[in-house]
Amino acid sequence: EFLHSTLPLPDSVDLVVSNFAPVNLAGGLPRLFTRFARMLRADGQVLVSVLNPLYVGLARSRKWWLHLPGLWARGRYTTRLHGVVPVTRWRPARLALEAAPHFQLRAILVPDAAVPGSAPCRYSQLSPRDWLDIADSQFLFLQFARA
Repeated sequence: EFLHSTLPLPDSVDLVVSNFAPVNLAGGLPRLFTRFARMLRADGQVLVSVLNPLYVGLARSRKWWLHLPGLWARGRYTTRLHGVVPVTRWRPARLALEAAPHFQLRAILVPDAAVPGSAPCRYSQLSPRDWLDIADSQFLFLQFARA
């Protein structure tokens, strides 16, 4: 509804937060990020929660293994929740491409599920070893800043 709304948007917001993974359900992400950019001040930021495409718990699913080549080749894959609702899992680098030219990915924040209420780990640059730590979390929080 947000993408198709004709209501006027605010134009001086400091932060847009998209929690509980709605970005995984939205189509037309370049258009979504364009709308976010129109709402934000020049130094505004976006924080989105997304489903972690490399969450270790997914490795039990045959479907995940079938989609893994697409995740590496295209940076995303789409499945249907309960056979109906399309859910897209994004690699952070691919989501950053969808957010461009308006935004740059500044950090990936990973909650520690083992320690509720603890501060998330923050990654500005990822190494392959970091993904071993990141794989423990079902969710990633991606911090974007205006480009």
